[in-house]
Amino acid sequence: MRLKPRTIPVIALSSLIIASVLALTIFGFYAYLEWKEKNIRRNYRILLYDLDGQLFDKYITVNLQAKIERDGIFKGKPVVWGTIENKSNKKIYSLKLKIAFSNTSQQVVYVDRFYPIGLELESPINIGDITKKTKNFLSEGDSISFTHQLKNCPAEVLDHLKSKLKFAKFMHAKPLKLVYKIEGMDIK
Repeated sequence: MRLKPRTIPVIALSSLIIASVLALTIFGFYAYLEWKEKNIRRNYRILLYDLDGQLFDKYITVNLQAKIERDGIFKGKPVVWGTIENKSNKKIYSLKLKIAFSNTSQQVVYVDRFYPIGLELESPINIGDITKKTKNFLSEGDSISFTHQLKNCPAEVLDHLKSKLKFAKFMHAKPLKLVYKIEGMDIK
């Protein structure tokens, strides 16, 4: 069988396209496997973070109070301040705290989550590297105080906090209850 002169470039071009599609498929498959491995590690770290928070919360004492700050950088703003005491035999490198205000009928009015110790687990930098460099942790048997500004508070929470001031005009504000939960923890 004799090939026409025009078929040789078509065969070469087709072979080149098939080879490049095969190479891109192999590259894409390995990139997918790498992404999947990183995603599995990330999910594992998050699940471990949440599990540590559930297991070690009995060794952590949290005292919270909410108020309108009278001076300083948060002057006139609603804040939650308190202390965290580590009664475990591990160092705490990160702690995620969830606070909620609920009314007398147990309806949640406001929810906020923040990190009084360490960094957010979902931050783009590796939390292990940062905590090793900065030594940002809570040692065994130690305590730390913190202040966190409440953002986007509903009027009901603001009225409740203003009613606690000495000369408050909001004396008839509905009472609210402040509760907390430790949602996650990085310990070593």
